[in-house]
Amino acid sequence: MSDDALLSLHTALVDVREGYRTAIEKAEDPAVLAELRTVDGLHATAHADLDRILAARGDRPDEDGSLMGTVHKTVITARAAIVGLGEGSLDSFASGEENTLESYDDALRSEQDPTVKATLSQHRSALAAQVAKMKTVAARSS
Repeated sequence: MSDDALLSLHTALVDVREGYRTAIEKAEDPAVLAELRTVDGLHATAHADLDRILAARGDRPDEDGSLMGTVHKTVITARAAIVGLGEGSLDSFASGEENTLESYDDALRSEQDPTVKATLSQHRSALAAQVAKMKTVAARSS
């Protein structure tokens, strides 16, 4: 069985966390900062679980991520400098998380182990709930 989808999800989590670390450094609004920290925490937990799953299978995922990690940092830095990271910016973060949710969907479709599937489903559900919350907060600020 190939772990390509799990490895892709792992890379996506590494990349997106690069963006969140930058956003957490740049955000000044306490409510936005709380949302960003919550999502980063969800990603940190999922990343650690994926590391354990992949290690148990003999895989050694790349902890450096991909070029997208740099893209995330650059875009967030530019946005913070130009318009700031207010509650309205949470909509952009939520939209970006749609890609992460798709990575979860890909991994869930390809995974056969029911325990791993349950773990992935829990992480996906928690992220989807937080994405919905960020969209609500962003809509309130419009």
